Amino acid sequence: MNLLRSLGFICLFSISVASGSGQLVQIEDFGTRWVSGVIFEKNWRTRDHILLAELEFSPGEEIGRADLEKSLRKIWNLGNFAEVSYRWDTLPGGGHLLYIAARDAITLSPIISGWTSRSSGALKLGLEDRNLLGRNIRFEGRLQLGEPVIGALKLTIPRQLLYRNMALTAAILDERLRIPEWKPRSDEGATTIPLEIRSREVLVRVGNPYHKDFSYRFSPDFQLSYAQSSSFKFEPAKTGTRDYDPASILFVADWLEVRFIEQLGTLTRRLHQEEGSQLLIEAAAGVSLSETYDQSWALVTGEPLSSRYFSLSGSAESHSILAPQWQSSLRIGFHACNSRSPGHWNHYDGSQVTGLLPGKLTFPVNGNGYAGIHYTWFSHPWLTLEQNLFALYAFGLQEFSSQASATRHYAVGTGFEITSPMYPKAGLRVSLFYSGRGNPWYFFEL
Repeated sequence: MNLLRSLGFICLFSISVASGSGQLVQIEDFGTRWVSGVIFEKNWRTRDHILLAELEFSPGEEIGRADLEKSLRKIWNLGNFAEVSYRWDTLPGGGHLLYIAARDAITLSPIISGWTSRSSGALKLGLEDRNLLGRNIRFEGRLQLGEPVIGALKLTIPRQLLYRNMALTAAILDERLRIPEWKPRSDEGATTIPLEIRSREVLVRVGNPYHKDFSYRFSPDFQLSYAQSSSFKFEPAKTGTRDYDPASILFVADWLEVRFIEQLGTLTRRLHQEEGSQLLIEAAAGVSLSETYDQSWALVTGEPLSSRYFSLSGSAESHSILAPQWQSSLRIGFHACNSRSPGHWNHYDGSQVTGLLPGKLTFPVNGNGYAGIHYTWFSHPWLTLEQNLFALYAFGLQEFSSQASATRHYAVGTGFEITSPMYPKAGLRVSLFYSGRGNPWYFFEL
């Protein structure tokens, strides 16, 4: 009951704060104007045809204020620019030239980052380009050392280059998470064991082939993936190696998964701030392609591993710019899965749930909520300083009906974030908070 009341409070708070549509630039009401031509400025890297694909009109058409505002917001929401503005030039005969300045941000960057808290942390290394070849192609290769260990290669061909607004993503993922004390059964007397969860996945995603910005049409992303999930007692057979004795293997299973992802709403970035609301829903179904170590797994859980699973995840967030320097942010998330394989469960690291150690919420049913007020001390395209006051709550359940065995976490505190809108990947975040006696009290992320 306490859990339901907590979730209800978070949902009520998120509804009570109204979210408005963010406006990127002040656009004067000009009635209607005939656009004889469009000229792009300052986009030293982005190709013109990528920007033309975002316009709600074509040269040679008559447009109004709403057409121009929507077009500029779509260009801004590509996320590749530090500044977007416009100006008019009148031509003889009554026509107009429209100049759109889209100032490229630095989107090619090495990934040298990490986070640390009281007793855990991670170091992230890699390379990312969010505007490969100036065509809005997204590429990312990264390795995270710590808990969890994550390796990923990801390539996305954007909708501006494919048929009917379709986006195509291919990725290879490898993730390992160690849980020093994991209690697989909720009944008294169950043995706590050290556990390592390993997940390898190859996926292809077709994204929103009929999606239109700022208007909703049912158009879920479709994802097909092949994955291998496994769990081990993580004492290796040889010191310093990743080899395991057969007796330490709890199970190994190969899976074929189909996933649907639907997104509603749009978030608009305004330098370092955000405004708008967004709802994300994911539903997945998987089937085992190989025999598993059911007998070994049954010794730990009391039941054999199922050959099929279903999962449902959702998240909602709302951001409102209350005044030029003030922003409110609210987020809630939820995940449920009927699989007994931890490889199919969600877990939250420090950057997702401030102040919580990774693995603490590795459960088949878990959720989290965040509420914060953000104040901007100074803002510039090259450097901003923001302070936030936040409260969060998170929970994990072994089963839907097992609230008595729920794991709960909370944190209340303040944080400072230094970012560079011109270089969106550069930032420093420090948070100080209280999350209960003996728990972490600080969080640092680069």
